[in-house]
Amino acid sequence: MLNKLNVLGDVQTRYQELKKTFDNVSQQFTQLRTRTQELEQQNIKMQADRKNLEAKLESATKICEERGQQNKTLQERCERAMAMASKYSPEMVNSLQ
Repeated sequence: MLNKLNVLGDVQTRYQELKKTFDNVSQQFTQLRTRTQELEQQNIKMQADRKNLEAKLESATKICEERGQQNKTLQERCERAMAMASKYSPEMVNSLQ
């Protein structure tokens, strides 16, 4: 009988150890699950921010290209105007350059 009581005590001790280990693992799992959800939400937000920034970059690139084309057109017009002006007043053209 004493032997059975000792075995029962050992089983209870082992049960308490396993329960404590299980509780710790469950707590860690809950923390990991919470952190995973936080990171997933952060990832969704960052992807939306990335798309927004890509759209802004595309818009800025388009504006830059348009202004580059406008500058090129204005430069060509200026060169034509200077060429026409040089026919009538070469001294004035030289002073502007």
